[in-house]
Amino acid sequence: GIGNRIRRAFRLVERGQNLLATEPSAARRLLLEARALYPNLIGEATVLGTAEVLLGRVKEGLELCRQAVADNPYFALARYNLAYALYRNDEYGAARTELDRCLLLDPGFEPAREMRRALDAPD
Repeated sequence: GIGNRIRRAFRLVERGQNLLATEPSAARRLLLEARALYPNLIGEATVLGTAEVLLGRVKEGLELCRQAVADNPYFALARYNLAYALYRNDEYGAARTELDRCLLLDPGFEPAREMRRALDAPD
């Protein structure tokens, strides 16, 4: 039933999230599989967007990350992933703004704090 599909999709999103940094292509496949099982699962679009960015499809990834934030504006991970996509698209001011919003939602989100410091560091 629907509950089983949601659980399976959620597990695929989790597995995809865990593979993002090392195997973005495999992560993307898992996320597309999750999307087919249950579209619009919270977290799916932002992780898929990040996979697209890591694979060099920055515009596509940015669109997915923007949609994830529009759908779930209080989801700190979505704000963080959008900031990363904006950074990769050379939109540094917008990336800082998203990191600030992410840290307002979750002050303990250390990767966001680290990215914010890196963006503020002189070249």
